[in-house]
Amino acid sequence: MIQDYLDHHRAAFRSSGARSSSSSSPRARSRSNQRHRDSQICHLKEVDSCLDKIQTLTKGPNPSSIITTTEGLNKLCGTVDDILKCVKSYFKKCGTPLQREIYDLTIEHFTRTLKKFCNDSPEREVFLQSSPCIHGKVLSTTKFKSTCNSDYLAALDFAANRTLVDERIDSVCCAHNTWEDCAQTMIIEKCGKDSNDRFRSFMDKTFGGIGSIMCPRGIFPATGKVCKQAVPTKGTRPKGKISENFLGKYLNSYLSFIITNA
Repeated sequence: MIQDYLDHHRAAFRSSGARSSSSSSPRARSRSNQRHRDSQICHLKEVDSCLDKIQTLTKGPNPSSIITTTEGLNKLCGTVDDILKCVKSYFKKCGTPLQREIYDLTIEHFTRTLKKFCNDSPEREVFLQSSPCIHGKVLSTTKFKSTCNSDYLAALDFAANRTLVDERIDSVCCAHNTWEDCAQTMIIEKCGKDSNDRFRSFMDKTFGGIGSIMCPRGIFPATGKVCKQAVPTKGTRPKGKISENFLGKYLNSYLSFIITNA
């Protein structure tokens, strides 16, 4: 349903730029010029540019180290907040009344969960007790990158080559939930169950539960029948082609400081 919504949105923008007025009057030309400007302004590439903000967090050899300090978490929280404001501005300018209403409800949820973690909460201080271990013994390790991350990126390759939209969504969501299972298994092994619980809470709070909202485990259990058919065999090497499906693109953008195979 989300994919249909965005596809309809893209089609509306394309058609708005394709229309032209048969009249040569100044008023008609003005309306035509305005539609042309709107079609240039209201393009989903603007949303992509909002998400590009998080790419600034991927610089350096160990980008996941951002979760190990108060300063790093402040930077992460501020970046996510900037992304939410950027996308909200896009929908305010370009969305229909219904689209703005839907996004306002979504942004309210994201902002509320972000504040729960980011505003110097006790939960954040507790997470900082575990995050150095999570980064040092799991996220930054070769084993994690060559298994959890590599399998995730290979699944996005696989999604990009599937024909049907529903199949691509299956692959992307299964990839995300399989990655979470892989990460959590390693965190429990290296840092303990409490650290894993804190990591899960961190992911839910700082990213507004985007994974669980878009890819609920009740529909996409990592070990279920759908996911067994929707992702490639473990150990498949990724080729680096990110799915054009918006779920793959946006989930990968949000998690780019963690999901690398370098």
